[in-house]
Amino acid sequence: MEPQKCDDLGWFEVEALPKNIVQYVRQAIENIKKGIFYSEYGW
Repeated sequence: MEPQKCDDLGWFEVEALPKNIVQYVRQAIENIKKGIFYSEYGW
């Protein structure tokens, strides 16, 4: 219902994420890969 917010949806390998991924999502994924299951972003 909000086409201006998203124009595409796709599945990607963790090692091949797109460059325009939301930064806090990228940080969470990187932390999970390192075994860090809790962190705070931007606080």
